[in-house]
Amino acid sequence: MCKETIRMVKLLAPVSSFDSAVDVVKAGADELYCGVRIPSRLKYLWLNRRPECEVPTYEELERIVKYAHSRKVKVILTTVMPFMTQSVEGDLRSHLRSCLNQGVDALIVTDLGILSLLRRMSVEVPLHASTFFAAMNLEGVEFLKELGFKRVILERQLTIDEIREIVQGAGDNVEVEVFFHGGGCSNYNASCYLLHWRLPRLAVKERVNPCMYLFDVYDASHPQAGRLFENVPVLDAFTWCSACRVRQLVRTGITGFKIVGRCLDREAQAFATEACRSLIDLAEKEPKQSSFEEKLEALKRKIVAFNLIKWGGPSLCATNRCYYSPFFTNPYPPFARAVEAKAGRRR
Repeated sequence: MCKETIRMVKLLAPVSSFDSAVDVVKAGADELYCGVRIPSRLKYLWLNRRPECEVPTYEELERIVKYAHSRKVKVILTTVMPFMTQSVEGDLRSHLRSCLNQGVDALIVTDLGILSLLRRMSVEVPLHASTFFAAMNLEGVEFLKELGFKRVILERQLTIDEIREIVQGAGDNVEVEVFFHGGGCSNYNASCYLLHWRLPRLAVKERVNPCMYLFDVYDASHPQAGRLFENVPVLDAFTWCSACRVRQLVRTGITGFKIVGRCLDREAQAFATEACRSLIDLAEKEPKQSSFEEKLEALKRKIVAFNLIKWGGPSLCATNRCYYSPFFTNPYPPFARAVEAKAGRRR
């Protein structure tokens, strides 16, 4: 009889259908997370997610839960919705109860209003604090624990040392989770007012969030100089990755990694899960840093090739933009230096 492999770090992966759940479980996910469409007037209430990114029905959620549980995988429901007025309470209460009746194992909560509603509903499943709560230090994590959360998903703008300090300080009192990869941002999740505001696509195909548009940069102090740069991602909402930091993150003692991507297709969801699973297993089993880095480079080439085939352009490892690096919120220092150099030459 084979000895069971015990994984130290959990992998939470996104799904949007039963088929994607099957693929992601086979790819190595320990937990799945998803949203479910609200079959009412509130179907467009979700923040920063189209209805197509959600599991379409409660019946399909039930199929996902049964399949996942048969393979000892948990299913977590995300409630990325605001509770702003009592007029929507009935619909939200009915929706949450319908999802809970399908056997989900936990809820990711993004809003204090939803937390209050869940308490009044006497919900017994564990609650996880979304990154929308912007926990960035031990005090923030402790506060969320006092509110009743069993797991906290940290904000992205942290360094490895800061994460380690939070994990060590929290101890066994609360689980700490971090992102593996997903959309980048120069803002903080909790203070962004662009999440629910989508512009027409205009000439920029597929970039539907205002923070993903490209801008032309001019030197305002020297109008005659004209344009300095064109097609610059000023607001910086482009994809990030932490593949190069996985070994360090595993050693901080985090509970797990969360993959962003409920709006990705099933192939991309499964690929991201498989890649992260490989890195976690490698980080836990490979004692030598040099051996880990050699195998990491091979996997990074595979990731780059997938992105080129899938989307026709570089992203993730090809851009060398890594989560949890120092000065995370300044991802374009070469651009900044070039702007300063051009401005200096014109003075």
